Amino acid sequence: MTMHLARVNARSMALSPTPFPAATDLIVSTTSSELSPAKDADALTIREEMFGGRMPRSSERSRWVYLPPLLHLGACLVSMIGYVIPKLQFLGIVWVFVMLADLPVSAIAYALAWNHGVIAGIWVVVAGTLWWYLLGRGVETLIGRRRAKIQGT
Repeated sequence: MTMHLARVNARSMALSPTPFPAATDLIVSTTSSELSPAKDADALTIREEMFGGRMPRSSERSRWVYLPPLLHLGACLVSMIGYVIPKLQFLGIVWVFVMLADLPVSAIAYALAWNHGVIAGIWVVVAGTLWWYLLGRGVETLIGRRRAKIQGT
């Protein structure tokens, strides 16, 4: 099995070999003959090759990746309500657990909290929510690669 790199010419839809194709123009071909659109029906882009011969559609992506950041944002809002409304002060303890759960991100907030409490709080809410979103996307990518590897063998 040989792999050829080629660049797609959008006007003529012809494939022309190039030594340095752009990253978006890469095509992987499993044929050993000369590259042409008719002979390369099985050609896949690099990204499609990564995901087992097909691109995951946004409708196929799991929605569970939004759950951790939403839970984080909800916990932050509940704990802030505990600080703002006097009768709900007991909810302020949630902030301690948020800070512990966000430890890589909240380390910056611990340093800022002594002199800039508001900035530290905003940092935990915004950066922590983004942190949980990125963790979810990373897990989704790992699961997708694992499934593609299992289905490929």
